[in-house]
Amino acid sequence: MFKIRRYSPIGLEIDLTSIKLLQLRETSKGWRIQDMTIRDLPPVGVGDNEGEDEGIIQTIREMLKESSFHGKDVVSTIPPSRLDIIPIKIALSEGEDEEDAIIKEAKAHLSYKIDEAVIDYLPLGQNDQRRDGKERFLLIASKREDVERHIAIIKGGGLRPKAIEISACAVVRAMRHLHSVSMSPNSRENNKDGEKRIMVINMKDLDTSITVLGGNDILLERNIQWGIENMVGLLINNIELDRGRAKELLYKVGLNPTDLERPQAPSQAINARTNKFDDATHAKGDEGMEQMNKIADTVYEIVSPQLEDLCQEIKKVMIYFQAEMQGITIESIYIIGNGFYIKNMDKYIEHTTGITTSIVNPLAPFLNGEDSLREKTPYFSIALGLVLREIYSERF
Repeated sequence: MFKIRRYSPIGLEIDLTSIKLLQLRETSKGWRIQDMTIRDLPPVGVGDNEGEDEGIIQTIREMLKESSFHGKDVVSTIPPSRLDIIPIKIALSEGEDEEDAIIKEAKAHLSYKIDEAVIDYLPLGQNDQRRDGKERFLLIASKREDVERHIAIIKGGGLRPKAIEISACAVVRAMRHLHSVSMSPNSRENNKDGEKRIMVINMKDLDTSITVLGGNDILLERNIQWGIENMVGLLINNIELDRGRAKELLYKVGLNPTDLERPQAPSQAINARTNKFDDATHAKGDEGMEQMNKIADTVYEIVSPQLEDLCQEIKKVMIYFQAEMQGITIESIYIIGNGFYIKNMDKYIEHTTGITTSIVNPLAPFLNGEDSLREKTPYFSIALGLVLREIYSERF
C-alpha cells in the first residue's frame, strides 16, 4: 500500500517589500520543506491601491506557476501597516463580560468606527497572576475593507484563505518548534527555556517586529519603522557603493565585535578601507584578519547611528515590559528574519543590552541536509510559523 503524502497549507507573508510563500511536506523523517519562493513587491504608483493589488495577484500567480506547491489552502498575515495591535487592560464591571469590555476599549483606541472594523484579541500572559486585578490583552483590529482586500488578493491569486493571523502567533510557533528540536530528548522534560521571557526581533528590509514571549504566551508585540535598508542607505551615501555591494559588506564583514564602544565620526579612510574588501577576503592568516577587522570597524562607524536607533527602540520595549510585568525581566534575545545575515549583529545587541543574544534560523530543523535551501530560509520565519498552525492544530 502506498502512503498518501501529507502537505501543509501554504504560508503566505506579504510585507512592505516582498511576497513569501512556503509549504512543508510530511516524510518518514518528519516535516521537510516542499517548496519556498520569494519575490519583490511589484512597483506601483503612490495611492494606486487597485494597481498594487493587481500587481500582487499577478505575482502570486507567477510564483505558484513556477513552483511545486500542492493544494490551495493558505494561512496568511495582513501587513502590519494595515493592523492596529494595542496592549490593553480591563477590569470587568459587575454583569460585564470580557468581549463587551474589549469592545469598549477598542472604541477608545481606534481611529475608525467599530462597525468598520474586524476585531480579535489575545490574552497577554497569565492573567490570573496579575497583582493589580486587571486583565491584559492584545487588541487586534483592522479596517474591514483592508481585510476584505487581503482576502480578495488571496482568492485572485488562485488560493483559498483558511486563516489570517498576526505575525506574533507565527513567532510563538516557530520559536517553540526550534526550542523543542534543539534539545536532546533526555533534557526536554527538565528544560525551563520554554518558560523563559524571551524577546524575538524579526528584522526586515523596512520594518522590524519585536515580540516578547513567556512560554507559549505572547506578552508584548510591537512593530517599529526600522529596517536593514536603514543601514544599507548609510553605506550607499557614505561610500560609492551600489545596494548589492553595501549588503555584501553587512553580510560578509558586518560589525567588529572587538570594538563596540561608541564610534567616532566616520574616518577619511573609509573608501580606501572598503576598496580593499576583495583583497582582504582573499588574504590569508593574520594579515587578512587584520584587514577584515579594519573594514568591519569602518562599516560600524558608518551604520552606528542606525544601530543606536534600533537599540533605543529595543530598550523602550524592555522598560515598558518591566513596568507592565511588575519588574519581570527579559532573559534572552533571539534575532530572526533578515537580521540573520548581518554578521555580529547578535554581539552588538548583546553588548548594548547586556542580555544574551543569538541569531537563529527557525527553518534549520526542516532542511534535512538540503544545503541548497539554507541560504534563503531565514527570510521565511513568519511563513513557517503560519504553516505550523495547521501542523500543531492549535492557535499558537
